[in-house]
Amino acid sequence: VSVLYCFIKLLHSNNNKIPFLPLAMSAASTLRLLAIATSMSQLQPKAYASTPQHPLPMCTNDPDACEAARYIDDGHCEDGGVLAAAPFCRLGTDCTDCGPRCPAGYQLSNDQSSCTPCDVAHATAYSRHCQVSHCEGALFPNAARTACTDTADDTLSCNNDCVFRDDGYCSDYGTAPQGGQACRAGSDCGDCGLRNIIDCSGTPATEPDDAGTSCVACRRPGAATFVNAPGCAIETCEISLHNYVLTDGRCVPAETTGCTYECPGHNGNGICEDGHDDADEDFCRLGTDCGDCDQRALIPCIYNMQEPVFNQFGFQECIDCSSQHFPNAKTFDAAAQGCVITECDDGYHLIELRGHLKLCSPYAEGHGCRYDWLLAFNGDCDDGGNGSVKTILPLGGDCGDCPPRCLHHTEFNATTGRCEPCSRPGVLHYTHEVGCVIYSCMDGYELQGTGANAVCEAIPTPEPTAAPTAQDGASTSDGGSTGNASDDDDGFNPLWLLLLLLLIPSSIGIAVFMYMRSRKSSSSSQTQEKRLLQDDNIALAADGNTDDEVVATPAPTQEAVAEDQVEDNTMDL
Repeated sequence: VSVLYCFIKLLHSNNNKIPFLPLAMSAASTLRLLAIATSMSQLQPKAYASTPQHPLPMCTNDPDACEAARYIDDGHCEDGGVLAAAPFCRLGTDCTDCGPRCPAGYQLSNDQSSCTPCDVAHATAYSRHCQVSHCEGALFPNAARTACTDTADDTLSCNNDCVFRDDGYCSDYGTAPQGGQACRAGSDCGDCGLRNIIDCSGTPATEPDDAGTSCVACRRPGAATFVNAPGCAIETCEISLHNYVLTDGRCVPAETTGCTYECPGHNGNGICEDGHDDADEDFCRLGTDCGDCDQRALIPCIYNMQEPVFNQFGFQECIDCSSQHFPNAKTFDAAAQGCVITECDDGYHLIELRGHLKLCSPYAEGHGCRYDWLLAFNGDCDDGGNGSVKTILPLGGDCGDCPPRCLHHTEFNATTGRCEPCSRPGVLHYTHEVGCVIYSCMDGYELQGTGANAVCEAIPTPEPTAAPTAQDGASTSDGGSTGNASDDDDGFNPLWLLLLLLLIPSSIGIAVFMYMRSRKSSSSSQTQEKRLLQDDNIALAADGNTDDEVVATPAPTQEAVAEDQVEDNTMDL
């Protein structure tokens, strides 16, 4: 408002001309120019169609991005990408062995010059690069995770039966697997891709071995003989320890009332332990150690949540369900006959095996921990890992008797009972070893210790130096002073420039204002004195005092009046 007021006053005092422009523009022209500038400032920028920019492929041979320089150009792809043998290098930094790579959600173009977005029909999410993880509606990813389908397409060369499937690490017995040889070749297809498996159809009752390179005799739990034909079709089941029957192509225990195999760790050990009067021990519930005891004739229990037991007098009686025979069970199903667990104690997880059989375990089913419906809780670790007795199930597939097998940068969390990703403060990379062995640390951290005991410790931040005093600024020989500048000073602050630019014109304006005010005051005083003197002369002439000497004062001219007016206008400005 102040600027506009001054502008109008200036126009008024200069005959509607702007004297400080190179060309004296009229007020009307100036207003038209302002209107044009205002309308142009309100125009919207024109939108031009642009080609979407996609990331370029990553392809370098960077030894600093690998655990060791020897992994570069060694004939093995080790950047952790699709079909990589190991994650020893960052993605795209082992180019000679792996070729160009694209980030997650992108794939290489046909000419490998750019990365294009993943575009799989009906896919709604991708887990890694362009591997499909979720599909629309009732569709599901195929075995290779390359398309959405409504029919299973599992084959020996490509299926996902591995307990470590879809975790981003190749875990089968293929060539140099990065996650450890945990599953049969071809059974981790989502992470490893298609495998070349030997054809064993020419030899009856044989199947490919774990590596898929040779044919071995069929192996199936409880199976006695196989059909004399290609494949592993079971002909008969074992009856030595358990009374197995062939059901849906598998050998399963023939469980009936009074004859079940629900005594974890005691079935098939040759000792009858169901608490009957002719049993050797009472570790099992009555009639649940059928592999070692005869079938029991159980009395029916009238009430739910009860089961029959043999009392000290040699008779059966029904007692309420308790944790005596169901360790760590907290509650039971009130609407079920017998003892069906519904909740476990804190720190334990409810595991459903077969039928109504449910047990409590400290290990939750998940990555590296699966419960076999037949062999779980039989007392023998059968997954072929450390401490196992047999190798019947894949690694991590006998969690009822073996501990969880935590691989691929994971570790067991006692709070959740699961294998979870390694989480160490300050860690940048872990080694390819099992567990959480640190390889390198983030900036600001340094590696302390070795192996499983290694940690990333934060590098202490140096304390800020104290402000210099007068005594600290000792003069140098050339008259300068030292020690007064801070190392952390980042230089000029633009706010000081803004303040300076405001103060300079303000100071000049105030000085001009005071100067013009003083000039106007002086001019006004002189004019007033002239007028008073003229009035005195007129008064004397009227009184007839013509004998006195009168100082003649000329009347002000039009030029003087105009000059006074200009000074007044300038003062107003």
